[in-house]
Order: sequence, then C-alpha cells, then structure tokens
Amino acid sequence: TQFGELQAAGDYFSTPNVVTTWGELDLRARITKNLLSNASFVICKDTLSQRSFSLYYYSSGRLYLDYWETDGTYRGIGSTASTFAGAVGEIVWVRVTLDTATGDVKFYTADGNLEAPAISDYVQNGTTVNPAGGATSIKVSTIPYLVGALGFSTSSYPIDGDIYRAQVYNEIDGTTP
Repeated sequence: TQFGELQAAGDYFSTPNVVTTWGELDLRARITKNLLSNASFVICKDTLSQRSFSLYYYSSGRLYLDYWETDGTYRGIGSTASTFAGAVGEIVWVRVTLDTATGDVKFYTADGNLEAPAISDYVQNGTTVNPAGGATSIKVSTIPYLVGALGFSTSSYPIDGDIYRAQVYNEIDGTTP
C-alpha cells in the first residue's frame, strides 16, 4: 500500500499488530528525507508502556535500530557507515535486519526507483554489528506498528520527508510482510 506524504508535525499512520513472535526482524521502507534534523522515526513499535523496536535515522544521516529483548533489556545500534545512500530529496529504500540466533544487525539501502526491490538489490550499509554480543530476542508487544513518528512523542519526532511504503517481516528475507 502506498501511504503518501505526512502533512504536518505529528502526522503518522499505523496498522494493527498481527505478529505474536519475533524469530527475526526485517524492516524495509521506501522514503525520502527532506531535512536531517533530530531523530526521524520511520517504523516502530514503541510506546512508554510497550517497547519492541524502532528504526530511524538521525541528523547525521545514520540509520539506527533500537530494540528491547524479552526480559526488557534495551539494545541500540547505529550503522557503522557515517551516512546512508540517498541525498536529501532522493527516494531510497532503507532496510535493517536482526538475526536473533546470532544477534547480528545489518543495515541496507536500495535504489528508490525500484517499486519492489529484490533481496539482491539491497546493498549493506556499513559492517555487521552485534550489540547483544550473541543470541538475542525481541520483546513482543500488542501495540500497533507506527510509521512516521515515535509512539509516545508523535509531535516531537516526526519524519521530515515522505514514506511511500513500509514493510515489517518476522523473518529475514521474508516474502510476506
């Protein structure tokens, strides 16, 4: 589904939760960033009461993934690349994967002109990182997926740009969001 432009600070969209387990995590989004200011949230399941994960880029342009383990342990990691492909105003696909069996986190980008990139179209952005130091888990929450803003601060951290498509998979290289 194409959602179009978020019109003002605090604009976002959501979709109900349908996942009951997180064996792995694979987040993909087709975005345009208009400015690099503060943290711009792309996809998250994150409120003050329930926290699973957040994908965002920061004013440096780096991609970040925050996630919470089933025991509540917080893990936050940024791409080791100083910026991700895609200049301000350019459409780009961003992607992050978390393999819970190993704890490995990988950030990727793909050409934004592709309507639906194949897995082989994604290029890893920086090196593989492992904030947990080994196997990890992702906390399950019942809150909706929020796209374009942080759940408990929808007016403070909206994305400054457009989100054309957002996909969440509970398996790496999955085919069914």
